[in-house]
Amino acid sequence: MWSPLRQDGDTKIVGPAYTVKYAPLDDPAPKHSTHYIDHVPEGAVVFVSCPPKTPNAVYGGLMSTRAQALGAVGSIIDGRFRDVQEQRDLAYPVKNLIPPVYYPLLFRPWRQLTSL
Repeated sequence: MWSPLRQDGDTKIVGPAYTVKYAPLDDPAPKHSTHYIDHVPEGAVVFVSCPPKTPNAVYGGLMSTRAQALGAVGSIIDGRFRDVQEQRDLAYPVKNLIPPVYYPLLFRPWRQLTSL
């Protein structure tokens, strides 16, 4: 959803951050038995961060649908996301930052809650 006019408009995403950091499969980060998207607090901004060089999308329309149903106010993705038209149809704000892509890596998500 990048555009030269990406800063224009009245869309603002404001709320406490619910942070998610993706880690390489071999990282010793804790493993969770449930998906992070099922624990988004109402009123939160979902912030997803993935390692540099991540070639695949880590966020899509199903994630936005679930986050919106739980009362999240928007998502910021430090990486790639997919299902652009689905995101637009939901009228759920999603912003992204795309890191450079050099080679494929495999990742698994782990959840980290941060208070601001």
